[in-house]
Amino acid sequence: MRRTIRSGYVRYENEGGPVITTAGDRIHVEGEQIFRLAGGSDEFLPYMDWRLSPGQRAQDLVSRMRPAQILPMLTVGFEKDESGNGGSHVNLVTGDYLTEEDCTRRNALQHTAERTGYGIPLRFFCPGPLRNGQLPGPLGSAALFDTDAIRRLSGMAGKILKAAGISGLVGPRASIATDPRWSVFPETFGTSAQLVTDAVRSAIEGFQGKQAPEGLSCVTGVWPGFSTGNIFSYEGRKCTGHSAGLHLKPFVEGAWHLEDGGTVDAVLARTEVGILRDVYSFRGIIMLDWLNFRNRFSSDEEALAQALMEGADLFAGIPARAQLWENMIRLVDEKEGAGSAEQHIRASALRVFTCMFARGVFENPYADADQVQQLATAASYRSLAGDMRRGSIVLLKDTKKILPLTRLCDVNIVTVRSHGVYPLEEDVKRLKAEKQNKNNKPLAVILSCHQPMLLQEVEPYADILLAVFGARSRDVFDVLTGRKEPSGLLPFQFPADENEIGGHFADVPFDMNSYRSTDGESYGFAYGRNFRGVIADARVSRYNSESWDALDRDGNHLGFPLARIMAKSLDPGIYHRVVMVYTETPSGRILVTQRAPVKTYPYHWEVTGGSVLRGETPVQGAIRELREETGIRRTPQQMVRAYTHVDDGRHCIYNAFATCLPDEEPAVTLQEGETIAWRLLPQEDFKACVESDEFVASEQGRYRAHKDEIWAALKALIPIEKV
Repeated sequence: MRRTIRSGYVRYENEGGPVITTAGDRIHVEGEQIFRLAGGSDEFLPYMDWRLSPGQRAQDLVSRMRPAQILPMLTVGFEKDESGNGGSHVNLVTGDYLTEEDCTRRNALQHTAERTGYGIPLRFFCPGPLRNGQLPGPLGSAALFDTDAIRRLSGMAGKILKAAGISGLVGPRASIATDPRWSVFPETFGTSAQLVTDAVRSAIEGFQGKQAPEGLSCVTGVWPGFSTGNIFSYEGRKCTGHSAGLHLKPFVEGAWHLEDGGTVDAVLARTEVGILRDVYSFRGIIMLDWLNFRNRFSSDEEALAQALMEGADLFAGIPARAQLWENMIRLVDEKEGAGSAEQHIRASALRVFTCMFARGVFENPYADADQVQQLATAASYRSLAGDMRRGSIVLLKDTKKILPLTRLCDVNIVTVRSHGVYPLEEDVKRLKAEKQNKNNKPLAVILSCHQPMLLQEVEPYADILLAVFGARSRDVFDVLTGRKEPSGLLPFQFPADENEIGGHFADVPFDMNSYRSTDGESYGFAYGRNFRGVIADARVSRYNSESWDALDRDGNHLGFPLARIMAKSLDPGIYHRVVMVYTETPSGRILVTQRAPVKTYPYHWEVTGGSVLRGETPVQGAIRELREETGIRRTPQQMVRAYTHVDDGRHCIYNAFATCLPDEEPAVTLQEGETIAWRLLPQEDFKACVESDEFVASEQGRYRAHKDEIWAALKALIPIEKV
């Protein structure tokens, strides 16, 4: 046991147990173990025993409390100074919240709470990322396309917040920013559903940690509405209404179903409380976004009653009105029977207190300003944060190959900010004035990006163009001068023009044409440059942003696009087109390729195939897939239709083609990340391969159903006596 005096409290270090902090130096000792006594009694109660499970401790505490004592513990205040006499026990903090003064103030509140009632500590949550100027924002983190770095930095930041007496973080937001006009675009990880999912999962794993007492609770923002998968339809924008599955992905695969059976501690729900509990069996804490939930009901009492019955636990922004809770309890009991409201209240308290005990808040609620300073100034933390800020900078343009600069004074530098998607008029005027400057220096334009920006009045004037997501001036200078080679990639697309924004479907990603620069480059998702040219590494291929045309079962266009990531979550009646190509040589040998290990059906053999991209015809898609995967080029006249197959389970319309090569030994170039080997098989060997376990099962089934059509198409290309 080690006892140390801190400013305003005493700290005990247990051998093999948690750290104990107490302002009143009230402890219970059993052998070599220290326990924190709290509240008005000196009795050592089960909920104070850290040797019990968090659930057991929470059950004991809840059993001792009356509903009137529990309800204040379920309200979320905003910078309230109440501390246990009926006030909110969950507070959202503002300001820097890491200064010594802030730590001292929170400790004073904890001291009061420790001596009141059951001694339940206040839980402080910061609304958003750590505000010490070190970290890139969510968009900046996404621009790295490096989820491991997000996990590591989140872990370091979580320890700083924990040391500051903060037990939770309202974030990360598990939302896909599919519309550039969305006001919360900067709070997301961008437009790609897969990148957002991976980033959300990594951030939560970092903040919450592997060991519960060391972690920080995350309250992730869930998708913006179930009815259409987004909030954009509420804002009068054009939506497909078929993107719910896409917008669920960051929650279902990122926040809720984490690796090793873990889960986010809490979610901030708008209106989806009942679905979270009933459909997704979410067992964590639901913090209610009250104003959005309240809009569905005629009174506060009715809204509060419904929220409690659906399973909400924490209530933010509840009006401080006399009799509100009493009226709510009466309504719940009238609808579900006497005593029902108390059961719901106790169930919510059990979830909230279980999390409190699991995260070590009861044992160690006090802030240590010295430790905060030590962690925040640690070389490892500052180095990683700096690398991430610099790595998030995206080089879009370097027309004259000016970079890296020998001296900063060799260029004129202008920063362009925006209001929504529009660049600020005063910045554009300054940009044009600098371009006309008689010193004839190249012009470097820094886009201060909070969301996609219209670039027509900006990019043509720039010789160097950088997109910056919260990086410091020094970070930008390091990139310009070559101390750090640019490596960031766009986490969204810059729209081609205002008409593209107005005409696109606000609930789906990547259905706009991207802005094309005066150099002919398309500023789409995952675009970025280094000093050698356009970046085309594994990050780009992993987060492919291709989109398809939505079709009905007969192949008619429905008028909206589908993101590739939506393939497994399409609504009934919606399909996309896939092409297959059977390629033969003049002697009748059939080309097969082996799938890369990173793909589904790894190392299996198949004929060439893939999805038809938005705007392509089936034959155009077949020609492109053959060229991309094998390097073989064909024309529409050299492609013969083989079969059409509709797969209702996969939501796919398959169009198969056959083509004959002019040479017996074609030059095949394999596509990295797609194919790793190829063979030319005689007909009988090909038939045996198709029927073996080494062939892709889905195409095997289609071959069996359409083999007569396939061989007829191949026979039509050249005279083959034996088919």
